[in-house]
Amino acid sequence: MARKELFTKEEILNKSILYIKKYGIDSLSVRNLAKCIGCSTQPLFKFYNNMDEFRKDLNIYLKSYYESFINKYIDKDNYLNTFIFGHIMYAKNESNLFKATFLRDFDFNFNYFLFYHCLF
Repeated sequence: MARKELFTKEEILNKSILYIKKYGIDSLSVRNLAKCIGCSTQPLFKFYNNMDEFRKDLNIYLKSYYESFINKYIDKDNYLNTFIFGHIMYAKNESNLFKATFLRDFDFNFNYFLFYHCLF
């Protein structure tokens, strides 16, 4: 009988966001994340061969989290002001996630994001 899968990739990324919110990106490691989740490191390495692969997925997940957060504030009629306000609220309310998204070398291209939202 096959072992029951305890965590999905999505759940691991979700727990990573919660971990970063609480402890910050600098303390994120496979061992610390596994301890926070309450499992061994094995479920994490089931999905990721190394920390670089994990960070790439986490970057994508952080990007989508940021987009969903900021979209709550955006008004198409007053786009620039509301976009800036949403960005400030993200920095204020989600300071550890803001640092992880913009102040680390996570390859988030803010200019592309701004350009993309101005077009649509």
